[in-house]
Amino acid sequence: MNSYAGFWIRTKAFVLDYLIILVYLIVLTVIFLLINQASDISRSLFASRISAQISGFLLVTVPISLYFAIGESSVHRGTWGKRRLHLAVTDQTGNRIGFPRAVIRTLSKFIPWELSHTIIWQTYFYPE
Repeated sequence: MNSYAGFWIRTKAFVLDYLIILVYLIVLTVIFLLINQASDISRSLFASRISAQISGFLLVTVPISLYFAIGESSVHRGTWGKRRLHLAVTDQTGNRIGFPRAVIRTLSKFIPWELSHTIIWQTYFYPE
């Protein structure tokens, strides 16, 4: 019989996963700083609100979503943070979930985040 992890243990796992994501974001930032010294790539990537949204989505949201979906559907049945806390993502019978189901789980978590990010971006940078 599988038991369900409580809120705080899941939160701890999420915080551990975000340490990995933080490293990714720092590396991405450093790469962009170095590339921008040679060429002004960020100007073209973030020239308009549409290109900025697409760039942010492709550089941040997609890789982070893939991290969760791939980790949770892998033979490890969890991301790095979940594995550290001995958590496993399974179906109702205790088997690992497939990639499509992991993608749906991840989208259900990140769609609200992406929508709120878009609304904040629009309100702050393009108030008209």
